[in-house]
Parts: sequence; structure tokens; C-alpha cells
Amino acid sequence: MGARCSPAVWLVTLLIVSLLVPALQESFRFTRPHYNVTIPENSVGKTYVTPEEKMGVFRLDEDVEVRFKIVSGDRDKFFKAEERLVGDFWFLLIRTKTGNVDVLNRERKDRYFLDVRATATKRDGKKMTYLEANATLSVCVLDTNDLNPLFYPTEYVETVAEDLPLHSSVIRVAAEDADLGRNGEIYYSFQENTEQFAVHPTTGVISLTRPLRYSEREVHELSV
Repeated sequence: MGARCSPAVWLVTLLIVSLLVPALQESFRFTRPHYNVTIPENSVGKTYVTPEEKMGVFRLDEDVEVRFKIVSGDRDKFFKAEERLVGDFWFLLIRTKTGNVDVLNRERKDRYFLDVRATATKRDGKKMTYLEANATLSVCVLDTNDLNPLFYPTEYVETVAEDLPLHSSVIRVAAEDADLGRNGEIYYSFQENTEQFAVHPTTGVISLTRPLRYSEREVHELSV
């Protein structure tokens, strides 16, 4: 008798699941298949990305809970997906993980494409999964002014005549900064004040502002 009852229960269970999934799968989806978000480089742990719009899925029933998980695109394990239920909407939240030795570095990688999966389960002891939805996040890493300008070469040598006219160009120095926009702008100045020379703040051209006297000083060392 018991052997005949087990198949009947099993068939009923399969029937319930097969009817439940098609009925709700159409409504269980992310609000968009693709989201754009931003986050500053060098962000500490638990820094949340900034989305252009709300991300997530609408609530189906009170007895259904949703969990989000990053399934690919985060090889360095920088990010973590979280969920938050507000009203009838499950919000997707993406933040940086805590405890990472490494940090986001725009100069090394300026964009991540994260594949996120939403899983809906019943709130019972069995935790039976019956719905899934997927979306892609384009994470743009924003630039911060975290890099110092670099000179190349680091030393310049120039020989000039003693009678070089005033305001003549002596040499031009150049530095580069890998930061973007205003963070990458470079302005030149001398580390120590001098009345003998001047450096243009944006071009790096060093010019003569006082007459040269070989008998008084043969070599001038300048730090820019």
C-alpha cells in the first residue's frame, strides 16, 4: 500500500512545480537586462556602486524571497551582491568586499561586466528554488587623483652661452600623469625659488630671467 502511495505523491509534486514555473517566470525578471553603474577607484570595503536607475526585481508573493549572486565577471573578487526588500521591490545592491588586500585601480582596469543572477525561493524549510533571472552590470571605475606625475627622462642637461638673451628658452621639461581629466592636469613650478630662471606652469619651458655670470657660477641645478 505504501509503495503505491509514493509514486502518486511524487507525480503531484512534479505537476505543481511544472505549473508554477511557467505561470510566474514571465513576471520574474529584472527591470532591465543591462544596468550601468559607477564606483570610484580605491574604494574601501562596503562602498556601494551608484546606479543610473533602480536595479532589481518586483516582489512576487509574500512567501517568496529573492537572493542575488554574482555568477561571473568578478575574477578578482572585488564585489558582493546584496538584496533589500522595500515595499514591492527587491533592490539589487552591489558593493566592494571587505578584507581585500587589493583595491580597484582605474589605470589597471576601468570597467567590469558582472553577470548577476536573481534566485526566487519559497520561504519554507525546504528552500525549493523555482525561478531565476539574469542581468548584466557594466561597472565603470571612476578616476581619482591618486597618481603623481612622472618625468621622463628624470634628469635634463643643457649647455647655454653666458650671453644668452634674457627671456630666451633654455630647455623644456615634460611629465605625464595617468589620471583622467582635471586629475591628470600638470602644472610646473620650481621646488626652490630662483630669480635666475622661470618655468612656464603649463608648457614646462624654462627660460632665463637674469643675466648669466660664468665667473660667479658655472652650473645651475634646478628641481621642478
